[in-house]
Amino acid sequence: MRRAVLYFFALLFLSGCFETNFNFKTTIHRNGAIEREVQINGRGADRFLAPEGPQWEIKAVESQPGPSLLGGMQHRIHAKGRFANSSLFTSDFRYAVSSLTANLTEEKRKELRDELKVPEPFDQEIGTSNQIELKRKRSLFVTAYSYQEVFQIRHLIAILLHDLKKELALVQTAAQGQADAQTKEVSGENAAPPSPAEVEALARKRMIEEILPKFQFHSEVTLPGKVVKTNANQIHERTAVWDFRAADFTDQFSSYTLEVVSRAPNIGLISASVLALLAILWAFFFTRRKGHLTKSSN
Repeated sequence: MRRAVLYFFALLFLSGCFETNFNFKTTIHRNGAIEREVQINGRGADRFLAPEGPQWEIKAVESQPGPSLLGGMQHRIHAKGRFANSSLFTSDFRYAVSSLTANLTEEKRKELRDELKVPEPFDQEIGTSNQIELKRKRSLFVTAYSYQEVFQIRHLIAILLHDLKKELALVQTAAQGQADAQTKEVSGENAAPPSPAEVEALARKRMIEEILPKFQFHSEVTLPGKVVKTNANQIHERTAVWDFRAADFTDQFSSYTLEVVSRAPNIGLISASVLALLAILWAFFFTRRKGHLTKSSN
C-alpha cells in the first residue's frame, strides 16, 4: 500500500508541478522584418531553453521561490529578437532535451528505440521547436502578408504517455493486491486485473485533462494593414491573438499552426501615382491653355 501511495504522489507531482506559460509577441513590418518577444514563466520554465543567435537579446533567465511552501521554484525566461526576414528566425520554443537524455540507462535506450521507435541520436530527434514563414505578395496598390508559425513537439508526448502508463500500471498493481485480498475474503475469488486498454484509456485521460493543460500558450501577431483571414481566437485591429494549450496540438499532440493574412495599401506607390496623375492633368490643361492663348494672340 505504501508503494501505491508513493506512486500516486508521483503522478500528482507530474501533473501539477510543471505548469508553464508561453507568451509570444510578434510584430511584422512593411519591409518583412520581424520583431519578436518571448516570455516563458512557471514552475516548468526551467525545462526550456532561452533562444540563441546574434539576433536575440536575452533579458532574463532567472529562478525565484514560488508563492507558497508547496509552490516550488518559479522560473522565467525573457528575450527579444529582430530578424530581417523569416528565414533568419531561430526557435524560441526549445525543450532542454539533455535533462531527459543525459543519464539514460541501456535499458531505457532500448525502450526508446524498440518500444517507442525513437531513432538515434535522441538529442536531435526528441524535442520542441517552432518555425516562422512570412510571404509578401505585392500588387500595384496592395501588399498581402501571409504569416504562418508551426509549433512542433517531437516524441515527448509519446514518452510521457508511455511513462504514465507504466506508473499507472504499478499503482493499479498495488491497488489490485488490496482488492484481491478484500474480494477473496468476501467471495473467495480474485478481482479481475485492469486490462492494458483500460490502463491506456486512463493514462490518456489524465494526460489530456491534467497534464497537457498545464502548458498554456498566448501569441499575438501584429501585421501591416487589415487582417482578412486567420485561425486566431480573436482579432484586435491589426493584431491576431491565439490562446491554446498543449492539449490543443494536433497529430497526436505533435503540432499547432498559427495562420493569419493581412492586406495593406501601398501608400507610397498610391501617393506617387496620384502625384503623377495630377502632373499629367496639369500638363494637359497647361498645354491646352497655352494653345488657346496662342490662337487668341493670332
